[in-house]
Amino acid sequence: MDLSTSACDMLSVADLALEGTINEFEERLRSRRLSVNQGYEGGMNTADDVISSFINTYEAEIMRVANTIDMANRSIEAYGESLLMNIESLSVIKNKRGDVTVELEKIQGDASMIETRVLGLNRATQRNAEKLRSIAVEADRRLGTACEVLAQRKFSSEPWTCEASTTKIVSLLSDLYDVIRELKHGTKKRVWAAPSKFDRTTYKYWVEEEKAAEVMLKCVSELPLLVYGRSGRIMKSSQTDLGKSSKALWSDPATPITSVYFDNKTLDMYKERIKRSEGAKLLRARWYGERPHGKEVVFLELKTHHEKWVNTKSLKQRVAIQEQYMCKLLDIGNPDWTQDYARVVVGLSNPNAARKDIDSATNLLLEIRSLICHLELRPCVRTQYIRAAFQSSQNNNLRFTLDRNIIVIDERKNTQGTSWCLDEDASVSVESIVNLPYSVFEVKVASGEIPSRIQDLQISNVITSAAKFSKFLTGVATFNCNERITMPWWASNSAFASIFYAGEKKDEEQGTSQTSESSITNGYDISEGIHQRDKQSDDRIDNNAAHGVSVLNEQIVNTVEKRPHDKQKCRRYLSLCCFKRHSAKIAPKVPARVEPKSYFANERTFIQWFSAALLLVTISELFFIMADADEYSRITAIVLISFALFLLCYSLVTYYRRIYLMRTGKPYGYTDFIGPGVLTAVTITGIIMLMNFKMGEHALFNRDPELATIHQSPGECIQRNITGVPALEYEPSDAVIDAQRGLVLIPSFNLITAINSEIPLSSTNSYDGLDVLAKVPAFLDDVEVDMEALEIINGTLYAVSEAESFSELLAFEWSDADTTLSLIRRWRISTPAVEGMVYIPDYEGGKLLIAGRTMNVGTSEINHGIVHIYDVPDVDMDSSITRLRRVSKLNMAMLQQGDANRPLVDTKISAMRYFEGLLYILFDNEVIIQAWDLSYGKIMAEWKLATLPGFEKQWEGFALERRQQIDGNILVLHLTLDSPPQVWSIVLSEPKDGSDNVTKWMLPKCAQGNERQATLRYLRSAMRSDGAL
Repeated sequence: MDLSTSACDMLSVADLALEGTINEFEERLRSRRLSVNQGYEGGMNTADDVISSFINTYEAEIMRVANTIDMANRSIEAYGESLLMNIESLSVIKNKRGDVTVELEKIQGDASMIETRVLGLNRATQRNAEKLRSIAVEADRRLGTACEVLAQRKFSSEPWTCEASTTKIVSLLSDLYDVIRELKHGTKKRVWAAPSKFDRTTYKYWVEEEKAAEVMLKCVSELPLLVYGRSGRIMKSSQTDLGKSSKALWSDPATPITSVYFDNKTLDMYKERIKRSEGAKLLRARWYGERPHGKEVVFLELKTHHEKWVNTKSLKQRVAIQEQYMCKLLDIGNPDWTQDYARVVVGLSNPNAARKDIDSATNLLLEIRSLICHLELRPCVRTQYIRAAFQSSQNNNLRFTLDRNIIVIDERKNTQGTSWCLDEDASVSVESIVNLPYSVFEVKVASGEIPSRIQDLQISNVITSAAKFSKFLTGVATFNCNERITMPWWASNSAFASIFYAGEKKDEEQGTSQTSESSITNGYDISEGIHQRDKQSDDRIDNNAAHGVSVLNEQIVNTVEKRPHDKQKCRRYLSLCCFKRHSAKIAPKVPARVEPKSYFANERTFIQWFSAALLLVTISELFFIMADADEYSRITAIVLISFALFLLCYSLVTYYRRIYLMRTGKPYGYTDFIGPGVLTAVTITGIIMLMNFKMGEHALFNRDPELATIHQSPGECIQRNITGVPALEYEPSDAVIDAQRGLVLIPSFNLITAINSEIPLSSTNSYDGLDVLAKVPAFLDDVEVDMEALEIINGTLYAVSEAESFSELLAFEWSDADTTLSLIRRWRISTPAVEGMVYIPDYEGGKLLIAGRTMNVGTSEINHGIVHIYDVPDVDMDSSITRLRRVSKLNMAMLQQGDANRPLVDTKISAMRYFEGLLYILFDNEVIIQAWDLSYGKIMAEWKLATLPGFEKQWEGFALERRQQIDGNILVLHLTLDSPPQVWSIVLSEPKDGSDNVTKWMLPKCAQGNERQATLRYLRSAMRSDGAL
């Protein structure tokens, strides 16, 4: 690399010398000292002599620098060719020696050095061209020369364009890196065949023309150049041509590509694609090289866009058919397109394809035909460009493509009835052909991430991200910008603004230019013409004549050159074109991703607003209840219900507004700044009204009544001594009286305990205490035992146990000494979450009632009790019967409405007892006991219980017992509290008028609940049940 290094060092413009010459000649012109001969042949006797002399000096400097650039290019190319020859000889060495790792690493480092040198030389060339161009401008201003024209002509050719040298280096490096990969991995290059389906993620970027060389050099270090239909070394077959043509890469390894996109008159496909709707389709016909005719192949490609929530990647499918069938395919009235006909058409273009592939291609062709007929598709836009592809021939996992000289053509100008698209000799206006300001670089990845070298290009701003850029969208928007369509997001880009200019006002257009028509040629020729757009007019025409390029290319170039490229002018032209009669809509760069769950989320938000409104309605209803006797309550209720109506209307408007935003793909406008503020203001207003009402003389509850707390009272309320079982392991859940043994039996988890039913004078009596009668294993057959209720039937003790997913009925029998209980039978029952049990001997011949509850839904604190009725099982029944079926159930609605003045909200039952002809039920969450006459289904009485602070809902069991005393019999209520574990014996007071009504007994004050407390608890429970709390 020594030669190229020295050449690069010499690559410097003598700018100081040229500037000094400008100063000297300017001084002579001003002082008119022209007849001086200082080494210039013939002297400088006139101003023209001075100007001519400087031009000669300037041109000589351009040639000197150009020769230096050319020398540097040749040295780099020669070094690359020597590396290629050396590395090809390594395959022989590898076969003999085996390991050539060291040599490969050295050659790879040299290849990387070539890449660096080429980029450095290109930057130096551009830098020196800018210096020479600025000197030309200065000379034109001060001396009146035409150096800028000269510079423009020189810089549009080699070696200043750097294309020929970069082209050859790219091909050299492609072969060089390809051989390195073959020697490292043992892969052989083969002919690549395009798959019928493409399932890859595509990343798109814009590339400025002067940066295209750097992009290609980075790509070729990752992947080899892909030449369609060829394999082997590029340089072996095209080395001579590469040295001759300045565009060899774009005429041999690169491929001219033409695509004709289809749409209907209303541009439905365009509208769906720009919104990126789920399932949006794009149909195009594509060919490579010159336009096919007759039996030559055209590729039909169908792209289908899928959103991420579909869990299916976007898909591109292609099918090849002969060009002669295109007119028939687009003929909507043609009836020939059956399954068999389509199979024949596909088979003619794919004679060697497998049957499975033919079937798949036939189905795709029929799908395309159906789409054409359904949407009435016609050719809409044509794109033509030259593509260089970089991809391994072994797989399709990674692919780079660089599209240059991109032009778009309005296919709707086709007035020929014999051809399905524009022919080469078709006549179109210059305004119907536009070239794009950037090259397009695409990275297609099947899996994994983009290579780091490509990421470095984006970081260094060599490539610019162009997410979702589409040539189709650009073409349609270009030729339809006066229509009311949504423009692509890059319409706001200053470089693209000028191409969306389709003509100013008609008067301006007619006054400045004439509409010209000529014939269009194939994509390669048009690209050739556009590629020369920086040359002078005469030079260009001569070049076009030599290459057979039509005059239309000249018109395209003139049109492009006349269009503004600075931001201010572009915006002016864009406003004249697209925004003249209406405000143009520009699609967002990142459209909102609207999934089905987004609509559900919008509905849930609406329901939340609705719930807030219902909360206000519920609160206002409470005030309306008291409105008859209180004017303030009525006003408060009206204000709150008015707020509720406002929230309902506002939430409905917001709901439909967000649906509109989601349907139109708007990424903004979803934030609600008004609603939360209004809701907060309404809530604060309601709270203030409630506080004012509560603190005033009209308060429903002037103060929370003091909790009625159960407390000991000698002879009335006695807390029993329950020593004998650790308190932390004890949770009494029921009580049943064993009159024969004088015991109160109490279950707790897997224990059955007992205390003396005798009423002690105090809780410290020595004879009082717990005895453990039975201790069942905590798990029976892997089923947890948690006994909740007891009942004695015909001398057998029955217990219900609550398991995790079902319940069980257990049977115990006494030992001979009546000191212990043993488990003898188990049955599974269907009642969930059992809590209580009672035996009613005179109900349908004797039935067992078992109470449970339904499981809570969500975060609701409201429980709903259930009572199932079972036949009493015989312990001596067949042992194979392990499951009991309920025979009926109680009507819980009647139990809930027992007290018409204050129906129950929470119907959870914790215990039941049958005593002296009545059914007594303990509703622990309501803290009440009710007495029911089962014969008439009528409630007879209700008692409110006192509680312990913090444990208001922990009464779990009770038992009623009539005991004989010296001064007569007394009625005793035994209560069990599970947390903290307590057992109470309460002496009830009965009427002294001799009445035998068993429901007229009363709780002593030490155990009596507070009536105001019960009312407040009911109101709060009712509000909680309605969702207000």
